[in-house]
Amino acid sequence: MALAGYDPSRGQTIKSNAGRHVPTVDMGFLAHKVLTNVAAADADYVHGAILLPASGTTVVTTAITNPDVPRNLTIVGNEADIVGTVTIVGTDMNNDALSEDIALNGVTPVLGTKAFKTVTSITVGIGDKIGLNHTLPFDTGLAVFTDAVLEDPKPPITASATVLAANLIDLDGLTTGTADFDIYYIV
Repeated sequence: MALAGYDPSRGQTIKSNAGRHVPTVDMGFLAHKVLTNVAAADADYVHGAILLPASGTTVVTTAITNPDVPRNLTIVGNEADIVGTVTIVGTDMNNDALSEDIALNGVTPVLGTKAFKTVTSITVGIGDKIGLNHTLPFDTGLAVFTDAVLEDPKPPITASATVLAANLIDLDGLTTGTADFDIYYIV
């Protein structure tokens, strides 16, 4: 008789079976995410510049390129006095609906905080924060290897125990378009 596999998305936990005189402890498992040829951060990867209307809003749903891997998106204005909010709509790595509002800050790039797998509407680029496959209670990162070389210090993880798309590892400056990554973290 085969046992059902462990599924943390169903709220399952792993406990030790140490015996009646030894306290039970929570246990986890190691996750290993492999990424190959991850694109470098690019301000107009998802969509190029969009002419803003004199009034109202513009919704763009064409000429959109989805990110190469689920990752955060970026926005940037073309004039110092540009303000407002850009709403990005798409899906996360589970194909669940996802949206994010990002406030423009003139010509300063603004980084999103959610990992998009697809984008169905807006003007955005891609960033260096890569989406993880699990919800995490805190940064449980162990190691990151870029092209088989250990990164020191280890890139930080932004964790969320409730929102999958908010679990990101910040590969700031490491993505080149040709780099391969091995990411180890505890779930």
